[in-house]
Amino acid sequence: MCANQTIPVLYQELLEHIVSFNHDDIHTLRACSLVAHSFLPSSQSYIFHEVALVRSDVKNSKTFDPLNGRVYTCPRFLSLLETSPHISSFVKILRLYDDQHTRNSTEPVEQLPWTNDDSDMEPYLPHIFGRLGQVQQITISCFPVEETSWHVAYPAVATALSKMLSMQSVSKVEMDPLQYLDAAELVSLLRRENSHIRHLTIDFPLFYLDEPPTYAVNSHVGEIPGLPLIELESLRLTSWAGDMSPYLIRPFLGKHSPFDLSTIRHLSLQFHWIDSDDILQIQKAVNQIGETFEHLTIYVGTWNRRHDAPLDVSRNSRLSCVDIVTYVFPVEGWYKQFPFKSTVKHMRFDIQYRERDEENVDWAKLDEYLNDEKKSQSLQSVEILVHSCQESHCSWPFICSACSLGRLNRAERIRTQMLRLQHRGILQVKEQHSREIRGGFYEPNP
Repeated sequence: MCANQTIPVLYQELLEHIVSFNHDDIHTLRACSLVAHSFLPSSQSYIFHEVALVRSDVKNSKTFDPLNGRVYTCPRFLSLLETSPHISSFVKILRLYDDQHTRNSTEPVEQLPWTNDDSDMEPYLPHIFGRLGQVQQITISCFPVEETSWHVAYPAVATALSKMLSMQSVSKVEMDPLQYLDAAELVSLLRRENSHIRHLTIDFPLFYLDEPPTYAVNSHVGEIPGLPLIELESLRLTSWAGDMSPYLIRPFLGKHSPFDLSTIRHLSLQFHWIDSDDILQIQKAVNQIGETFEHLTIYVGTWNRRHDAPLDVSRNSRLSCVDIVTYVFPVEGWYKQFPFKSTVKHMRFDIQYRERDEENVDWAKLDEYLNDEKKSQSLQSVEILVHSCQESHCSWPFICSACSLGRLNRAERIRTQMLRLQHRGILQVKEQHSREIRGGFYEPNP
């Protein structure tokens, strides 16, 4: 470009179109920012809106593909903050990864980076946290530490994180996975700081405690007198590690809950197994939430296999959205096991099953059930997610032609069997290529 040429200024409408079209292509946005002065602030807000901090270089890893260019090692990102301090105002979502999934699975535990005293994250994180003043969401993922909790192993990081969590801008926290005592310590911190956290996810807790986990939670969280309850809008409790529901449901939804359940609008519960006592506790919590309850996301597989009664939502007069999640298609009559009432406007079914189980699925009965005259008056949309083949010979993105055709036929079969919903114009059958409902990867419709 000649020296006397000026860099053009683009209209705001055009900028918004370009950014929205390329928002996942960080490299394109970086190039565009060099073309027009007016593009720089728009592209920066997208480039640095979400930042993932990792221990090691993950350029060749598919683990962080969804973040596409937003992954930094701690030294690299701290250097950016020091040389360009203005970018700190663009960071709204901060994710901390110990990137255990990027290593070779055969690597011995004693060689993992978090077991080393000279951790390459700990020296940098306090300085990074201190420079970020407008973060709205924090995700802590993959920080397991043998025999002790990570806030003890990394005290400097824990102190800096505590200060960040007390900021008024932070409204959403996700933990996946942490040692169980850390979940208790974090919730205790939120109560002490009277924080502005409104959305909390506790996912797949790990613990290495000599004392029972329930006691650990109650002694550190639920039974601390004089602390205000946390007023959440959404709470998600998830665990796929065996029979773990008692260690989340009873402490966090029971009588010693650190949360003000009456303020919760969205409750998400996804467990590999739930025993009868926990189901009763969930029912009590749903009753206590009362009229504020608007959105329920639930993994119903355990209900169906045990033939437990569905949740009674008669006291939840504003319940309008229900998401059903399951990996194994339930037994006959499964659709009667989820909450369905006249106030429900939107339903979503995220169901994955194998081709050989196809004959056990009767979508026509679900269609009939969802058109009940008394219950379906307010129903405005029904969304069914169709997942790619999960047979051993086939994995996305390398789907064989036969499985691809089968998936398309499956979606069409669903449509042809659910004629009532089709006639009402409220049925949507969508194709999904991947599925991950743990941590922050599964987000139900708002």
